[in-house]
Amino acid sequence: MTPRLPDAPEGTATVTWALDAGFARCTLVSLFSLLRTASCPVRAVFLCAGDLGDFPDRVRRIAAAFPGTEAVFLDPGPTVTDDRKHVSAATLLRLRLPEVIEGRVLYLDGDTLVRSDVAPLAFADLAGQPVGAAPDPAAVRSVASVRWHNLPWWRPGHMRFVRHLQSLGMRRPGTYFNAGVMVLDCARIRALGLDGAMDDAEAAGRYRLRDQDHLNVVFQDRATLVDPAWNAIWGNHRTAGPPLRRADVDRFAASRRDPRILHFTGAGKPWTAPPETLRVPQWAREWLDAEAALKRLETR
Repeated sequence: MTPRLPDAPEGTATVTWALDAGFARCTLVSLFSLLRTASCPVRAVFLCAGDLGDFPDRVRRIAAAFPGTEAVFLDPGPTVTDDRKHVSAATLLRLRLPEVIEGRVLYLDGDTLVRSDVAPLAFADLAGQPVGAAPDPAAVRSVASVRWHNLPWWRPGHMRFVRHLQSLGMRRPGTYFNAGVMVLDCARIRALGLDGAMDDAEAAGRYRLRDQDHLNVVFQDRATLVDPAWNAIWGNHRTAGPPLRRADVDRFAASRRDPRILHFTGAGKPWTAPPETLRVPQWAREWLDAEAALKRLETR
């Protein structure tokens, strides 16, 4: 087994992405957006599945433009396959992070855009828990709809999702988190004996939402929920009113107004479709602006 990547020097944030060729383009923008806002040195770690062409060279050139940045490429082992077109099999590689990294790591999906310094998240107090992640707004909406409303045009779809969460054994479905942005204390995960359960791609493949469901099962009651602004799904644009209660509307307010990390989930992405056809054109255009800035950096 390949030795684990040792802890980064104190004050250096270890940030990792898992990707295949299909996510190379967006991951470069995610990396660039993180580095241009970071207040601390960054060790950027990549778990790559398959041949990514010039991706490693581009990563090294981007890293060189930001003093204090180190780029590391780790061998993740055999690639896990997945039959869902919108799910990159490489995302399942994040299940192996405690095997390949010694200490704490901030994991980001490649379809993220960092808009704020990640140091407060990377070094956040997890209150003794092994994982920190933001609540999934779809879960919060569904739980609120079923619990607080009886409107026939809302309830059926939300009820199905709540039943799905209950089928996972979630005792508190409203704590279901989105796994696209996570702080993982890998040493703590191993100390709790959860690394083996986490790295079970076969189990993850049985769930409707694959490894995200799986991670919620493994870390049920073991995850600290962080500010939703750290993982704003298209700016959490559907959290501004009913079925959410006022307390939850307020809890998501910062993530709507000024998200720290945007997350472009779903099949439609800013790099695959015109912004005006997507969920929130404003945020899609911001991603395109970031890619344009990256291209200017690379051509200097």
